[in-house]
Amino acid sequence: MIRKMMIAGLVCGLTGITAWAAETAPPETVEFKMVFQPGRTLTYRMTSKGVGSMKMFDPMPEQKFAQAFEMEIVTTCREVKADGSAVVELRLSRIAMKQAIGGVETVFDSATFDPAAADDPLKDLLGRLFSSITDARLVLTIGADGQPIAISGVTEAFDKVLDGLGSGLSSVVFRQVLKPMRQVFDDKAMLEQAKQWHRMMPPPGPKHIGDTWERTWQMPVPLLSGEMKGSSEYEFVAIEEIDGRRCAKIRTKDSIETAPLTTHADDASRPKTIFDRMKWNMSMSGGDGVLYIDYGRGELVKMRSAQRMSMEMSMAPDENAEEAELKSGIPSMTYNLTQAVSFELVEAESATTTRDGDGASAKAPGPAAP
Repeated sequence: MIRKMMIAGLVCGLTGITAWAAETAPPETVEFKMVFQPGRTLTYRMTSKGVGSMKMFDPMPEQKFAQAFEMEIVTTCREVKADGSAVVELRLSRIAMKQAIGGVETVFDSATFDPAAADDPLKDLLGRLFSSITDARLVLTIGADGQPIAISGVTEAFDKVLDGLGSGLSSVVFRQVLKPMRQVFDDKAMLEQAKQWHRMMPPPGPKHIGDTWERTWQMPVPLLSGEMKGSSEYEFVAIEEIDGRRCAKIRTKDSIETAPLTTHADDASRPKTIFDRMKWNMSMSGGDGVLYIDYGRGELVKMRSAQRMSMEMSMAPDENAEEAELKSGIPSMTYNLTQAVSFELVEAESATTTRDGDGASAKAPGPAAP
């Protein structure tokens, strides 16, 4: 869940704070040009709705569930440097969720959460968790060609989440669950995430209606001793007007599967966790979607997709395990989810920029992210 939130912010950051100025061309042809605009602030709403099932080991019965998340993501271009790169601040301003499983429903909204009124430990825990996340600020540096080249603030944000959980029993247990995930929530790991999401942007050169392109990618997931391998297909299908903007409509199709991470076994310096002993397989199919890019400004205006995901996890017996409950291993557990995800630009505003003494770089007024 935390991973999804951070990635959502990166998606909006990479596609929202850059402008792609279209050269004069026939309506069915678009020439994209990268332009950064200091002070440009965009607010996106990301919505995810899904239904699925979860089967733990026997004799536990299969559980059906439904879940929905809504997040508001704010991106601000803080500075454009002399070399054409840009510094962008990302933050989540609101997180809301609704989940029902096993006859129990949980509802939470960070915009209305009152710690003093939390009527059960779970709501109090969610409030602490999401409040820490919405307080976080990430700083992303993007090269003149649009490729992410640096990110900072991820490690600090995750540590703040852990510190903000409190000292209650449920918080202590949850903190122990989250701690091993710290290795995939550092600046280096999230930079790789950002680079992978950049694949949705079209390659350089004129784009004609009917043009197609493909991307293949792979990304390590050290937490689960594996890596994700994905392929994406894109087709420029039309130019349409969305909320008064002329946009390139691009059809997308994604698929993802997992594979063992062979290089991970030799990393003796990394502390071993329960996740190192797990065997897992994950696949995602039916990743059909569409995105609309304002080709006059290059801003992502709308995106929607739907996919099916299945995951299986197990852990072989280990007679040398220190924990007694792990000596016998964990039987196979399965998780299936069908979900629809959407991004929508809900607000865009520009700010007056200031320049350094020699005019070499442009900055937006306001504090930089820590």
